[in-house]
Amino acid sequence: MGYIAGGWTVVDSSDPSVAGATPSQWDPRRRYKKGDLIVQNYPGVGSPTIYKATSNSPEGRPLDLYLRATHDLFRNELGHPATSNVIAYSTWAQLGLSFVTAFLILCYQVTGYSYGSLLWTLAANLIASYGILSTALPNYSELESLAHKISG
Repeated sequence: MGYIAGGWTVVDSSDPSVAGATPSQWDPRRRYKKGDLIVQNYPGVGSPTIYKATSNSPEGRPLDLYLRATHDLFRNELGHPATSNVIAYSTWAQLGLSFVTAFLILCYQVTGYSYGSLLWTLAANLIASYGILSTALPNYSELESLAHKISG
């Protein structure tokens, strides 16, 4: 997390505080200070990205778009599982797959095809959904017993 928070933030080029300044290219030998602007060109991205130094001595080169996207995906993964983005996305994927499987079962039933394997797939999907949800939700009986031990 310290590497991700290296002292640079992305600024919008239409921001009024950036309008009069001209950002320079990244130079590893230069000592940057708070408020300095630099520009990064990423291959495959149309317009360059402008970064602003948020500390008096920002550390290293600003992060590329892929590292920043990875950080945004995994930033809540070190705390309680209820704050996990990956578990939330997995739960939505399982729910969507369950609805698609249920729809396919309905279609197969109407057309007269065998849908036994789809029922097993739906059952396995529901078990997986229960497993994901039980991981992220707090265990209230355990918390209650812990509260009784503390209070009494």
